[in-house]
Amino acid sequence: MAKYETKIGEINIDNDKVLKFEFGLPGFDDLTKFSLITPEETKPIMWLVSLEDKEVAFPVIHPEMIRYDYHIDVPSDIVDYLQIEKSDQAITLSILSIPEDQSKITANLVAPIIISTINNKGIQYMVESEEYSTRHYIKDEMKRNEKLLKDKEGD
Repeated sequence: MAKYETKIGEINIDNDKVLKFEFGLPGFDDLTKFSLITPEETKPIMWLVSLEDKEVAFPVIHPEMIRYDYHIDVPSDIVDYLQIEKSDQAITLSILSIPEDQSKITANLVAPIIISTINNKGIQYMVESEEYSTRHYIKDEMKRNEKLLKDKEGD
């Protein structure tokens, strides 16, 4: 077990639990070791924290919590790289942008982070879809979900 200083405080992590982003993340190519932290006070928001730069942490969330019908097709080269055989062997996350005015929180649904639960490898990639963008306003998505669910009940 190793001790790391992160943006959200000191954490202890078993070396076999470290998330490995071999290619880094866009804009942070040199950072390859991360951990996913879920502080009670920010649930359902989690934090993807760098174990190499204590100033780097990304607020993340399961995209289905933003858009209940979120669906992506992960390219076969990424599936192979992550060694995923079934969908339950991967965690999909979306990075949030949280401004001071929290009514303007957005989620990046076009560039999800995929983490293999088999080997803790992670990668971020751009989905080829016009349906998703880098800025989905949470407030708008909640209204959309509500409308879709009401329409579904009416069927």
